[in-house]
Amino acid sequence: MAKTIRTKVYEFNELSSEAQQVAIKSNRDINFVCNDWWSAVYEGAKEDGVNITGFDTDRGAYCNIEFIKSEKDTAKYIYENHCEGCQTYKQSEKFLLSMSNLEASGFFREVEEYQREERRELYKKELALCYLRILRDEEDYLYSDEAVKETLIANDYYFTKDGKVFNY
Repeated sequence: MAKTIRTKVYEFNELSSEAQQVAIKSNRDINFVCNDWWSAVYEGAKEDGVNITGFDTDRGAYCNIEFIKSEKDTAKYIYENHCEGCQTYKQSEKFLLSMSNLEASGFFREVEEYQREERRELYKKELALCYLRILRDEEDYLYSDEAVKETLIANDYYFTKDGKVFNY
């Protein structure tokens, strides 16, 4: 025998603050389900001239990068297009200055090339750490109450009075 069941549903903002917290807690992973959450960071890095080839933001934290252009071209682009306060800018400025000082010093060719390579490698490591921080910050934000709430509201989720997602 068929039954008709009526359930009153609410939009997120209509829930009590306690029910909103239940909704947020029970949907904490919503921004990671079927979502390449890191893709915006990867695309931004590509614009900078960097290809992120892999990363882990957990305990074994690392970020592997390769330069699409030369290190110097990448550093120049970042220096010209990122804000002065960000770490990618600071590392690029430091690298460009160190390379400029090296070129002006007039060292013997072999020593100079060795030092250039050493500075390129250091810049690569430092820049990889910058992108790891950016990835971690993005991940932290997507787990935040604010981001979960925004996603629930933007995607028109409905909830029962106690904050559980209503499934039709």
